[in-house]
Amino acid sequence: MTDAPFLLNDAKMQSDLDCNFFRLLNLDTSNLPPTGIPPTIHPNGSFWLHDWDATTQQWTATQPKFTDINGFLTFEQQQAIFYLGTIQTGTWHGLPIEPAYAPSLDAILPPGANVSMANNRITQLAMPVNASDAVPMQFVDFIAEGLQPHQACRVATVSAVVLSGLQIIDGVKIVDGDRILVKYQALVESPQNGIWIAHTGAWTRASDNANGSTGTLDRAYVIILEGDTNSFKGWFQFEVGVVIGSGNIGWFLFSSALNFSAGAGLDLTGNVLSAVGTAHRITVGSSIDIASDYQGQGTIVEVGTITLGNWHGTIIIPDFGGTGVDNNGNTISVAGDLSLTIPPLSGPSSLELQILSGATVVALPQSGTLSTLANAETLSNKYVQPRMHSVATGAFPAINTDITDIFLITALNLAISSMTFNLTGSPDEGQQLLIQIHDNGTQQSILWGSKFTNGSGTNDPVLPVVTIAGKWTFMEFHYNKALGQWVLTNMVAQI
Repeated sequence: MTDAPFLLNDAKMQSDLDCNFFRLLNLDTSNLPPTGIPPTIHPNGSFWLHDWDATTQQWTATQPKFTDINGFLTFEQQQAIFYLGTIQTGTWHGLPIEPAYAPSLDAILPPGANVSMANNRITQLAMPVNASDAVPMQFVDFIAEGLQPHQACRVATVSAVVLSGLQIIDGVKIVDGDRILVKYQALVESPQNGIWIAHTGAWTRASDNANGSTGTLDRAYVIILEGDTNSFKGWFQFEVGVVIGSGNIGWFLFSSALNFSAGAGLDLTGNVLSAVGTAHRITVGSSIDIASDYQGQGTIVEVGTITLGNWHGTIIIPDFGGTGVDNNGNTISVAGDLSLTIPPLSGPSSLELQILSGATVVALPQSGTLSTLANAETLSNKYVQPRMHSVATGAFPAINTDITDIFLITALNLAISSMTFNLTGSPDEGQQLLIQIHDNGTQQSILWGSKFTNGSGTNDPVLPVVTIAGKWTFMEFHYNKALGQWVLTNMVAQI
């Protein structure tokens, strides 16, 4: 070992010994506590050997911890540290933390006292949104130039919306014609933002916000009247010279809702006013109503529409639509047909209608029973208007004797194949039917069928079998139930 004088000094190694992958033979290990040292040990980098296990003939190799090191780390050792645990005590005396490793302002605790900027500026501030936001110089200059108030809008959007249809915006169901402030079609600014008029179909821009115009929204200011979020808030637009419909428009909060206080019977929570109920008197839910167990009905002077229940009050006087009398046992319907049930009386009873003032006019119904059912009636200066139906022509004339007294054929242009085929109705004994036939100038044949007949006497009229060209033929029939036929009783031709 020619280099031994350089490697050993006082029997101690002065530097590493490179064995070049050879073994150290005949090594005396008697002065070492463990026996049987393995010939070769290869611990991982930065690991150290400790705790010899004689059974397994192995050392334990681990990475050292601060607790394994006595004393203080050298400067070089401290510079080799790249990761730390949780620092619980100590004072920072290092260099300033580089920006890439410093937390952002929104990630640190808010200040507990006023913060001095040491006469430095805060730059690149965004436009304000909430009432407590800081404002940039651009905002201050903008306000100094003056706002342009516009007609108030009913509601303002709180997110992007479809610009059509009657929808719910900020908790309000809009109607056709409402002014809507649209301000969130994009994150902040969008060409679609502005003042719109709501419709059932596509919305249109307000006249003070027309497409293609410029300057109509420069420094615009508008108040919102309703909404869960935006009621009584003021919003302004700051772009100058923007072309409506193509240039980006942004709306920013200018003023918050007014301060309100709850009056008598009201409760104010945030910006929501609510009615306060009273036990056994007023209930407040989705609506305000009288409590079901309220006992003070005697104080009520006005009611709505009563849809359920029975009247158990006093008799209603005529001044308020009643009769003024006890009608127990009678049925009276004033709002429609008049139905009177008169109880049996010991003497004669009567119903009297009195017209106390004005013209004596009683309008009779177009249908119904107008006379008594048991007695004969006399009509003075009245007549019964016959029921008449007519057709121009037809091979099978349709006659309904239940609704027809006179039947006319006005311009017959073909032969009548049967007067019986389309004959309907349930006639009474002796019922009269008049039939009048006129052709179109050309003689036509007539077949009557089984429901029509004539007498067999010498002077009895005979059913005509042809028309007389260009002339009217008048025939009078009476019904005979025993025969089930209409009997010709009179006829006039060539009229």
